[in-house]
Amino acid sequence: MDSATEVVLLLDIYGALLTENQASVLRMRYDEDLSLGEIGETLGISRQAVHDSILKGEQQLHHFEEVLKLVKKDLRLKACVLRLEERYKHGESVLHEIQELKQLAEE
Repeated sequence: MDSATEVVLLLDIYGALLTENQASVLRMRYDEDLSLGEIGETLGISRQAVHDSILKGEQQLHHFEEVLKLVKKDLRLKACVLRLEERYKHGESVLHEIQELKQLAEE
């Protein structure tokens, strides 16, 4: 997964934990694909301030994921469900996937 996609996933899950300014700047950058200059102009701040806010916000998001691991768990859960659906569709045993889902629920 590329870094922009990773930031979008992190922002979706942890965005509410950021400051309002950090979340806003990151959403403008990643959701709206605005340049640093466009964001700065919109907010009335310098490109450097935008850059600093993006870096700090991304660092915070990565820190939250290191501690909470919610994105990793979400991706594992979705992959397990897809495997379960495929195995069930083909009449194969789904016991392994059920055990994995139970383990994920307990984490």
